[in-house]
Amino acid sequence: MIISFKKGENKQLSSNFNSSEFECNCTNCDNELQYIDDELINKLQIVRDSYGDSIHVNSGYRCPFHNQKVGGKPNSSHLAGLAADIEPKRQTLDDLDNLYEVCYNEFENIGDGRKEGFIHVDVRPPKKTGKRHWIY
Repeated sequence: MIISFKKGENKQLSSNFNSSEFECNCTNCDNELQYIDDELINKLQIVRDSYGDSIHVNSGYRCPFHNQKVGGKPNSSHLAGLAADIEPKRQTLDDLDNLYEVCYNEFENIGDGRKEGFIHVDVRPPKKTGKRHWIY
């Protein structure tokens, strides 16, 4: 189910995440509805619980303007609220590796951006051939 919200609403989505963490990072869409998928939230909460520490969401929902500005693909899962780029609270290699391992076990679609300090996760339907995995 897709959850809609407005910027600044601070709607509680799970025990550790609220809507403000998934807001588009631009000012072009301040008065428009934003979206996030509840399956993504539920999986991120499982990751947070398993990881045992805070997770920062760098990018959740993106409006088309912001997605283009940051070089996102035209069909990015961020546009539909199906994706998030996350990082651990502490930016050590061990923390990134540990968070990546937990995400890899929970998500079917995962982008390895550890070299750049983030991990992309999304809840698109999985490929028939299995897990989608790529490196940034």
